[in-house]
Amino acid sequence: MPRGMWLRAWVPPWVVMLSIVVYGAGLVVVMIPGMGWRIGGAVSLGALALGAPIASMVAMYRMRRARARAHWYRLCPKCRGDLRLCEPEGGCPGCGQAYTPESLLKHWEGTDAKSAAAKRWRPLSARAVISPALIMGVAPMLVGLVAAFVLVKLGVLPPQFAMLVFIAVGPTTGLLGSWVAKRDRRDFEAIERAGFMTCPECVATLAPPSDAERGEACCGGCGQQYSMPWLVQTWTGSYAHVLGFGVGKDGKPAWNARQGMDLGSRRLAIGFGVAALLCVAVIAMLNPFVGFTSLPPAAMIAMAAAMVVGVLVFTGIMVKRSGYHYTRMIRLRAHGYRFCPECGYDLRESAAEGTCPECGVGYDGESLRTRWERGARVEPPAL
Repeated sequence: MPRGMWLRAWVPPWVVMLSIVVYGAGLVVVMIPGMGWRIGGAVSLGALALGAPIASMVAMYRMRRARARAHWYRLCPKCRGDLRLCEPEGGCPGCGQAYTPESLLKHWEGTDAKSAAAKRWRPLSARAVISPALIMGVAPMLVGLVAAFVLVKLGVLPPQFAMLVFIAVGPTTGLLGSWVAKRDRRDFEAIERAGFMTCPECVATLAPPSDAERGEACCGGCGQQYSMPWLVQTWTGSYAHVLGFGVGKDGKPAWNARQGMDLGSRRLAIGFGVAALLCVAVIAMLNPFVGFTSLPPAAMIAMAAAMVVGVLVFTGIMVKRSGYHYTRMIRLRAHGYRFCPECGYDLRESAAEGTCPECGVGYDGESLRTRWERGARVEPPAL
């Protein structure tokens, strides 16, 4: 297996796990005076022991899916045997497992052919070892930890109020989303200037198909078969999130960079910040009567463990939501955003423009794309 594929499979889960552990333990040490780095380190080691098996299982799953994509899903789901030289459908020569192209695709990608193709041909920024979804999920948390540490050390905030930095998580993720979208826009413009003659598989420069090849050719680097219409459709579908938001003052297609975190994640971040503020207020009111800082070590460790668990759960949810939001948008772009942004009704069999049969809201192709990219109120149905 190529080294890059191995890195993309193993690095993100371990980066997420280590970031969450460092984040939770560091915030507890900042918030609880006298906690000490030894106790924080012990809590971190415990969380690391619990998180390492989970990160390893996720990495192995990503590795299996990457290998299946490299074999164009022609791998037996049961024995992992190579089916590329076998019939399109039938039984595996090794174990006899029956298969069809649809069943293989469903097993390895868990979705339909259109969504799987869109997930395979992602924007170039999403093919890096550290993907935009990972950056948008982890970076705001670590920025919040650093901000809490600095503000407490400078005396701007008392330690008990360090969790207030969570309120800034939503805006920070939105800024990162805009940065990623601008990077994607630059990548697409470069591909467009090259006439879309770039291989989606290995990003090598392609030669136009000759008449003898009847409009289709193969990439010399990876063997990917292509045609001009397929290249245009693949690249524009991959970068649909930076295209077609109307016309600007210069007459060119206008682009809006307000992507990033979906509305549910913003509400989650704000809600956690408000809940943290209420907890801090309760602790501050009870501290004169209870004296939290003078409790026995066992009680302090229990409080620290409870706070670490809460922070780990919140951070894990944020990372998962960021990745889920990214996957959801890939699925929507693959199907042309043909779902109602108000109620989620499937509009793929409806007219190109009109009113939603379920809720009566008016729509057209441009409004569907704009509403979904900027953050709709509902979730699209599973495909």
